[in-house]
Amino acid sequence: MKIIYFPEELAAVDSTMVGGKGLALFQLVEAGLPVPPPLCISAAAYDLFVEHNSLREKIGLELYRKSLSDMRWEEIWDASLRIQNLFVKGAFPDHLDKDINVAITARYHDRPLVIRSSAPEEDGSGGSFAGLHESFVNVLGDHELKQKLKRVWASLWSDRAILYRQELGLELLTSRMAAVVQPFIQGSASGVLFTR
Repeated sequence: MKIIYFPEELAAVDSTMVGGKGLALFQLVEAGLPVPPPLCISAAAYDLFVEHNSLREKIGLELYRKSLSDMRWEEIWDASLRIQNLFVKGAFPDHLDKDINVAITARYHDRPLVIRSSAPEEDGSGGSFAGLHESFVNVLGDHELKQKLKRVWASLWSDRAILYRQELGLELLTSRMAAVVQPFIQGSASGVLFTR
């Protein structure tokens, strides 16, 4: 099971591994555009973390106490907070922790980083998850990176993300999250481009 992907592996990558954002960034690098060099912590890493902490069962207990359609918003919000807290308190399996440390140190040394959500279900033809999941900038050091990575994963279980996936008819318990890591670049200007 591959944990970390790099843009040079684009030919062997799809969005189920690195998410829509990760795949798009890898394609931009391949096209020669000036993108801060990304790496992707794959959805398989999320799966390992979830399995190591027995989270799938706990998430199921929170979400399926009764039908989501019968839950009041406050009940979904409470369940969401409890699920997110499980991620924040979770521990990394040793081999996952080591693989992430080695890749981040080799690629970025001690630079401040950006860690961005990249869910496999994001930005497809059937829906856009823009703004639903967390991203963090100016992340310093291994400890902070791991804490922010857990918060990115946990954001898959925010009340609004749960409700949006339910609205789209997506299976909640099989949802996964990859994460993109890039060096933090202090910008002097920014912009957005929309294409068709």
